[in-house]
Parts: sequence; structure tokens; C-alpha cells
Amino acid sequence: KEDTPAIHTPAPPSAPEDTSILRIDEGIARFLDDEDEYFQSLAEVHGMYRHSADTPKRLLAAGQTHEARLFVHSMRGIAGNIGAPALHVAATALDELMIDPGADVHPEYVDRFCVELQRLLDEIEKILPEQKIKSTIGYHELAEILDTLLPFLQAGNPKGSKDVQKILRSKSVPADLEADLQDIDKAITSYNFTHALQAATRLRESLKKR
Repeated sequence: KEDTPAIHTPAPPSAPEDTSILRIDEGIARFLDDEDEYFQSLAEVHGMYRHSADTPKRLLAAGQTHEARLFVHSMRGIAGNIGAPALHVAATALDELMIDPGADVHPEYVDRFCVELQRLLDEIEKILPEQKIKSTIGYHELAEILDTLLPFLQAGNPKGSKDVQKILRSKSVPADLEADLQDIDKAITSYNFTHALQAATRLRESLKKR
């Protein structure tokens, strides 16, 4: 009796990756069709992460693998929520690679994530000009916001610190304070609460003299 040749059923083709930077209709749908809330969320993402595209590289270079994964995992959720498929794919791949603390983090995964995050930020900037997002605040209101931020930084509380960070990023501040706030912003984004606390305390003290 002759052997019957084995029949190999080809595996179904995998779905091609969605390389779209932003799918606004899908994003709005996730916000229950509330366009105002969706675009406000985009504004907050842009405000919070506009200087952060290279954050995973910097954290990994400093040996802060856990903090790098926290950042990537956070961006994975954000990308899925606002309808940013290309970043979501890149963040998912890097996040899953970093689950194992002993795994090698291949540079191409990090590079792809950083590129896609920057592409998203650039896209948001095109469709949502900053002057339509931010309201201007003065020294007194800024001091009040810093008073809210400082206890969270002292406690090393990521959620509380980032909630106040969102408020700061949604505001336009006097030009002479922008550098100080960017310093605080980068430190919070990198989970460097010690530096953020020092910088925020210095700024708060300087505001008392104005």
C-alpha cells in the first residue's frame, strides 16, 4: 500500500500591520463619539510627551530598564486609546520584549518605538495647533499648581505627579519660566522624582519673590 502524501494546510496569512499614524474616527469612537473630549486628550498627549520621543533610549542607557518599560507600557495603552495604530504596534512589540528582565532589548525595537512616537506627536501638532489648546496662566496660578505637585513628588507618587503634569502641559506660561518647567516635565516623564522635586521647589521659591 502506497503511503498517502501528507497534506499541509497553509497557515492563514497574518493581517498586515496598520502603519497609520492616527485614525481619528476610531479614536473618537473610543471616546463614545465625544469629539471635544477626544481632541482634548490629543492635546494632553502632545503636551505631556512632546519632548519625550527618546525617553526609552535615555532610560535604557542609564540602566533604568524598569522605568523604560513603564514608559513604553503607558504609551501602549495611550496609543490604543486614541487610535494610533503604528505606535501601538511598535509599543506592543517593545513592551512584550521587555517583560523578561533578562531579555536583550534589540535597538531596532527601541528605534522603531521612538520614531513612531515622534511621528504621532508631529501629526497631532499639525491637526491641533498649540495656540488653540493652551490657556495662559500667571505666576500666582502657577504657584498654586506647584503647591499641588510638590506633595506628590515628595511621596514619589507617579499617578499624582503625572495628573498635575497634565495640567501644567495644558497651560501656556510666561516665557521666562518655560525652561524651568521643561526641566520638571522631563524629570517627571523619566520618573526622576528626586530631580523633579528639587527643580519644582526651586521654581516655587523663586515665584515667592515675584
